[in-house]
Amino acid sequence: MERVICIDDDPLCLLLAEVVIKQSNVTNEIHLAESGPAALSLLNNIHSTGNQLAPRDLSTLIFLDLNMPVMNGWEFLEAFEKNYQHLCGLVKIVILTSSIDTADIIRSRQYKIVSDYIPKPITAEVLKKLQTGIAA
Repeated sequence: MERVICIDDDPLCLLLAEVVIKQSNVTNEIHLAESGPAALSLLNNIHSTGNQLAPRDLSTLIFLDLNMPVMNGWEFLEAFEKNYQHLCGLVKIVILTSSIDTADIIRSRQYKIVSDYIPKPITAEVLKKLQTGIAA
């Protein structure tokens, strides 16, 4: 993984994800966003042409919570598909949520950009499986 973005409205979940990702040494570039709009803005900044700090061609893994105020995970996915089609080859999204609702799991499969659906919290084992391409 070249870059990881965690999107969650819970600061504690973001902190835990950041710690686990850092300890797992799967990437050196971690970004945290407390809302969908903040994450979309971050993606726009990261993948804009001419950005020397984070080249456009680096792959990005996004951990996305579903249940958030302002813009929930579903709304984020809709906005991403509508406005960021050009990043589909560079970005993978993993739903990281407390929801174990079967309807949510099925719905997540309707989005080509979503590569996996895993329950919180993130663990080192899950990161290793994602890194090697094995479904969690």
